[in-house]
Amino acid sequence: MLMKCDIKVVIGCRNIQSAQMMLKKYRDEGIDKGDIDPHQLDISSADSVAKFATIVREKYPKIHYLINNAGIMFGPRIETRDGYESQFSTNYLGHFQLTHLLFECLKQAGEEKSFSRIVNVSSCAHIAGNINFEDINCRSRYISSEAYAQSKLAQVLFTNYLDSLCRKEEFHVQVHSVHPGIVNTELFDGTHLKNVAPWLPNLIFKTPEEGAIPIVHACLSPKLERKGGTYIHNCKIFPASELARDEELQKRMFDFTNTLIGVEKFGQI
Repeated sequence: MLMKCDIKVVIGCRNIQSAQMMLKKYRDEGIDKGDIDPHQLDISSADSVAKFATIVREKYPKIHYLINNAGIMFGPRIETRDGYESQFSTNYLGHFQLTHLLFECLKQAGEEKSFSRIVNVSSCAHIAGNINFEDINCRSRYISSEAYAQSKLAQVLFTNYLDSLCRKEEFHVQVHSVHPGIVNTELFDGTHLKNVAPWLPNLIFKTPEEGAIPIVHACLSPKLERKGGTYIHNCKIFPASELARDEELQKRMFDFTNTLIGVEKFGQI
C-alpha cells in the first residue's frame, strides 16, 4: 500500500527472501511505483536492532515515517536471549530501542509544514493492560493475555509521552498509536480460536490489506498533521485508556525503559 504511494519502504524482517518475493509479486501485478529495501531484523534482540539501525542510519539520514509493527500474541512464556518476556520484548521494548536509534533521522526529515511520523501499531487490548514494574517479565505469574495487554499498554504510554516530549522540544515529529482492528494474520496462529474454529477468522477478521489502511492513514493523512499523541481506530481518533493517558505513568514507563536498555538521553547515540 505504501509502495502504491511511490514510497521507498525499508523493511526489517527475519526472512529477507520473503520480502524480495513480495516485491516481485507487486511488480508482476503491474505496481511499478515505490521500492522495498529489506534488511535482517529480529526485533526481540537488542544486538539485531542495533545492527539494523546502524545500516538504516547510514543509508537513510532522513526518515519520514517509522512504523513499529512487529508483534506476537498469547504464546507460552518464553524469555529472549536478552532475558525479557517475549511479548514485552517483541511488542514494545524492541520498538522503543529502534525508535531511539532512528530518532535523529526522523528529526532531520521533519519540517514545519510536514512533520515526520512514528506509528506504533497497538491494540484495543491495551485497555485491559497494567504495568507491573516489579515483575515486568512476568516471572512470578504469567497469563499470556495479561502479558500481551501489558505490552500494548506500554506502547500507547510510549506514544503519548514521546509525542509530548517532541512538542516540548519543538521537534517536527509526531507520534501515533493505531489499533488496526482484528486482522487475519499469523499473529493468531496457535491461539485457541484458530485451533477450535480455524475457518472463523476468514469470516469475521479483517484482511491484511484492510488492516493496513488505518496504519497508512496515520502516516499520510493531512488531517492528522500536528495531531500526534492520538490513538487511531478505523481512521478516526479515539480516546486511549485512562491509564494510557496518565502522564505520571507515561513518564515512569519512559524512564524505566530507558534504564532497561541503558539509554541516558533518548534519541542521542
